[in-house]
Amino acid sequence: MIIEKLEKLDKSQRIKIAVMAVIATGWLSYYVITRSSAIKLNQAEAKYTDIQNEFADMETQLIGLSKLEERFAYLQNQFDRQKQKWFTRTQALQFFENINAMALAHNLRPISRIISEPEILFDNKKEEAEPQNHSLRTQSARVIVTGNYFDIVDFVGDLTLPDRARKVSIRDMHIALAPGDDFYPRAAFNVVLLVDLSQEDEA
Repeated sequence: MIIEKLEKLDKSQRIKIAVMAVIATGWLSYYVITRSSAIKLNQAEAKYTDIQNEFADMETQLIGLSKLEERFAYLQNQFDRQKQKWFTRTQALQFFENINAMALAHNLRPISRIISEPEILFDNKKEEAEPQNHSLRTQSARVIVTGNYFDIVDFVGDLTLPDRARKVSIRDMHIALAPGDDFYPRAAFNVVLLVDLSQEDEA
């Protein structure tokens, strides 16, 4: 039917229709190509956005991991510093062994030194008598010396130097003149140490 209509047209009209058909075909092809490219471009942009989001997530996770590693290193450092506040069992025994020598260095005469066994620390605030740290102990030595009062004071100060303030304490101290001695008092007291047995286990 379309062919019959075209046959009825003269040559010039046929040329015009042919040109219009070519132009229409060109525009249609251009539209199809352009639309296909736009779709592909949109798809590429969407994929690029997804990649950017994935990269941002990975970056966030890496930052979180880095902060976690820093936190772990900080806690490990705090733990190591905390452990240094206490004596090991070997250090405690060595400290007790040196007490007589320290007394002699202060012009005092050691009378006795009785070392006790380590005792578990308890928290009296809790109803149940459960130790708060199974490895932390107190160990004490009952020390008796005689000598000049000021030398005794210096001796006690030497036992509790600032770097030992957290792990050495003096308790139950009594100073009085020894029977039959009108010049040199006798001092009796307990030297109490904080001992962490776990450090010996790790060694």
